[in-house]
Amino acid sequence: MDSNVLANLRCPMCQQGPVEATATVAWIRGFILAYQFSRKVVIGCVPCVRKQLLAEAGKSALLGWFSISALIANPFLITYNLIRAATVSPNQQAVLQRLRG
Repeated sequence: MDSNVLANLRCPMCQQGPVEATATVAWIRGFILAYQFSRKVVIGCVPCVRKQLLAEAGKSALLGWFSISALIANPFLITYNLIRAATVSPNQQAVLQRLRG
């Protein structure tokens, strides 16, 4: 897959913008006796990737505090997602690398 093919792809979230950015979204959910850590790769246009990062930071701010481990890790993950959202920018090489696997 080269940048010519990438130019024809549309954002999978909004179907309008070009696929031009990628980010890893990380989160933690605390339960009383356990926690769940997960992450996912988001690929799309810059506004949609930013929206996904901010949405996950918001969910973590609401749901990420209910265990000791999550209580410790959550501030770092929220900060990571907020900084990543503020700095996400078009990067076709990173998108191509993610799509290639």
